[in-house]
Amino acid sequence: MLRRASAFVLIAVAILTMACAVPLGPGFHTEKELLEVRFVPGSPPHLQVRATFTLKNSGNAPLDALDLSLPDEKEFGRSNLLITVNGAAVSVAPASTSEPASELRISLTAPWPQKSSRTVVVSYQLVASPGIAQRVSLDDSSFFLSTDGWCPQPRAPEGLFAKGSGPPKRFDLSVIVPQDFLVHAAGRPRGKKRRAAETEFRFRIAPEDCSPFVVAGHYHEQQFKDSNIAILFWTLQPLPPDDVSRAGPRLAAALKIYESNFGPRARSPRPIRLIESTAADPGPWLGRAFPDGILLWGEVIRKNSFDEVATLQMARLWFGQSLTPRPETRLLFDPAAATYASILISEARDGESSRRRNAAALIEQYQRSLHGREEKLLLGDFGKNPDVLLAIPAGTVSIETAQRNAALAKGALFFLALEDEYGKQIVHRALARMIRAMRGREAGIFELRAALEAESGKDLGEFFRLWLNQPGIPADFRARYAPAK
Repeated sequence: MLRRASAFVLIAVAILTMACAVPLGPGFHTEKELLEVRFVPGSPPHLQVRATFTLKNSGNAPLDALDLSLPDEKEFGRSNLLITVNGAAVSVAPASTSEPASELRISLTAPWPQKSSRTVVVSYQLVASPGIAQRVSLDDSSFFLSTDGWCPQPRAPEGLFAKGSGPPKRFDLSVIVPQDFLVHAAGRPRGKKRRAAETEFRFRIAPEDCSPFVVAGHYHEQQFKDSNIAILFWTLQPLPPDDVSRAGPRLAAALKIYESNFGPRARSPRPIRLIESTAADPGPWLGRAFPDGILLWGEVIRKNSFDEVATLQMARLWFGQSLTPRPETRLLFDPAAATYASILISEARDGESSRRRNAAALIEQYQRSLHGREEKLLLGDFGKNPDVLLAIPAGTVSIETAQRNAALAKGALFFLALEDEYGKQIVHRALARMIRAMRGREAGIFELRAALEAESGKDLGEFFRLWLNQPGIPADFRARYAPAK
């Protein structure tokens, strides 16, 4: 009887496996992908982007069209679009009237048969884009492409059970720049090659890596090393040696504190690069973080205050890079948790009094930002939707900056309150647990609460509701950090 039952199980598994192997709708998958970015000097300079995809029809029917997501023309300064399929130029049109203008449809000249492959090449130019949410920063001496939306992506076809695919497990990024440029980009370096007056830098991007980004420029490199930590300073003009000698040890010490409390920032971390940016508008954080790199506004570097800004930015390598926050919870982790983490550095340097000063300053920021107005909770009901948090997804412009600043302050205070209630070690172990478990995947409130409850052995539901679903800062917390009279 047992043998017969086992046989039935094996047969059922085989049937299910066969069913899963048979496509249920139209679709394709990406067999190969190569991204190329070339810096082209001029007035103005531009970037030439070229993406080559080898796509295989893995669906249940021939395809007569292919949809693509492209960078927005205005946000990225995109122009001169050219698309070929198997070497022949094709025409494109908006995917539909309800889609953004950056969603395009390629009409194929002949049906794309099942189990056959097509080579699709997409090329266009990008120029510098204005505004605080700068997507492309570009001038004669340097450029950067952020991780958000500059490269094209094929989209799943329409239809029931339709299936598309993202990038293959591993794909290549090639960056071609003048010979005197240095390059930092997503993925692992795969060498470089001289090409006349240019150099081609090659990178291999794997599943654990972030979305493609590139930072490059006519930089001078200076190094600081401390045991197994290396910090590279990339600036357009060499820094005074005293600046490197002063900032290097402070930044290395901050990295060690972050690593000891929150674990490694990556599976195989590379040296940290502090890179000067020529962006016209650096935003409120005076820079931005990339995996293994921090882009700092040039004015910050020239004012010799970059180590304090860089310390805060480095925390984002854990809470905005190693950990990928869900869009609706991004503010809690990056920048609120990053702000909280930077307070740990200040406390390690200056003692408990620094913690109290920072907490009092955040309470003041919360009050000043609201300026007597009612707090926009935007938290929802924790029981129904735990991932609607302190504020809004990044990039939303309908909520005033003041409300966002209040939410940032409250988010950082939330983590300090967790330490007060459950102990520093428990909170740090929980955050390290979450970063380790969720590396390469999106995380939100569920994962944070689960990690904290696993480390503390307690139910944190009421604490989360008190801080995340009710207006204001709890009275006992305010009293604890009230300035002495």
